[in-house]
Amino acid sequence: MIILLYTLVPLALTSTLHWEAIESNKMAVVTASQDFMPGWLVTFIAVGALFAAATSVNGIMMGLSRDFYKGAKSGLFPSYFAAIHPKFKSPGRAVLVVGALSLVGTLAGGGIVQYAQIAVLALMVMQIMTGIALLKLPSKMPEVYAASPFKLGMFALRFICICYIAFSAIFIVVLGMEQPDAVVFGLIFIAIGCTWYVLMVRKSDAQDA
Repeated sequence: MIILLYTLVPLALTSTLHWEAIESNKMAVVTASQDFMPGWLVTFIAVGALFAAATSVNGIMMGLSRDFYKGAKSGLFPSYFAAIHPKFKSPGRAVLVVGALSLVGTLAGGGIVQYAQIAVLALMVMQIMTGIALLKLPSKMPEVYAASPFKLGMFALRFICICYIAFSAIFIVVLGMEQPDAVVFGLIFIAIGCTWYVLMVRKSDAQDA
């Protein structure tokens, strides 16, 4: 049902509104529904869209704060942020950090499209790194690959990973041609993160030695 709804919504949207109208409309779904739905149902869709956005933000905050918490537990970030709230049993300090960073991004004045493009760029880079890791898994960690309850044959694994990497790289190139500023900003942000990761790994190795 969920897949069907996610398929029908963009289909109805593009069938009702011209693509230029969709691009300039901040609530295109509501605008499209006005053409063939009664007023009370349009209001219901508008309110539903607001709640859907709120739940999406809440889910992202929950997921990212746990990632930040795990990073603090692993030594990538200060251990201060790995604390668990004694009452709510949640990584409260990590939640506050992610919330503060979200507010900074909002106050920076960028548009939702720009933020979405940067996020997609980061996702494509992650997909490329995931594809490379999967290609190297059988040779670098054969015991993990052998113990996996589900695994592809080497031909299928290589084919899927190469397609995965190629699709992501093409998407980055297309995005760079359309929005070079977003790509440059995203790559700078990723470079800072990679530099921080390397420094923290070296620090951890030095402490272990």
